[in-house]
Amino acid sequence: MRPVRYRFGSSFAVQNGEGARPVDTGAVTQVDGEEALVLDFPVNETDLDGGEETAWLYWERDESGTHGYAGVDSVRAYGTPRSSRDLLELLRQLLRDHVDV
Repeated sequence: MRPVRYRFGSSFAVQNGEGARPVDTGAVTQVDGEEALVLDFPVNETDLDGGEETAWLYWERDESGTHGYAGVDSVRAYGTPRSSRDLLELLRQLLRDHVDV
């Protein structure tokens, strides 16, 4: 498994060695005439719950000494609505757990 150099998430998660790791190595694209690295992170691993005003991108330095991107910026975290199937399964589970059949 290749070493993952980036972590992203709440300041608490990142400072404690946690936070989301990129799902892949990312892609370089052009933004306003400049090269930019686009990384995708699993949101559920960021420890962002919607109350944060900032999120951290942390780069773990490796032995080569080369530098990656790092920083803090403002964010807004939004939850995703549950699907009808998810809600139906949750209702079934509640009924199984709390209703004598």
